[in-house]
Amino acid sequence: MQELIGMNVKISLNDTHGFVTLVGIVKKIDQNFLLLDATIGPVYICIHAIKTIQVKVKPNEEK
Repeated sequence: MQELIGMNVKISLNDTHGFVTLVGIVKKIDQNFLLLDATIGPVYICIHAIKTIQVKVKPNEEK
């Protein structure tokens, strides 16, 4: 997952009432947490709470 550092991503988290989605740039990843510079500010996310990760790419940008 280290390759996600610096990428703009959309992360969906598992919640008891549905899904929570955060959008931002991945700043740091370790064994248990991911630091996301989200639209609401910096957020630490537990790796085990992540349901999906989507990398957001601009139309003319290479993957």
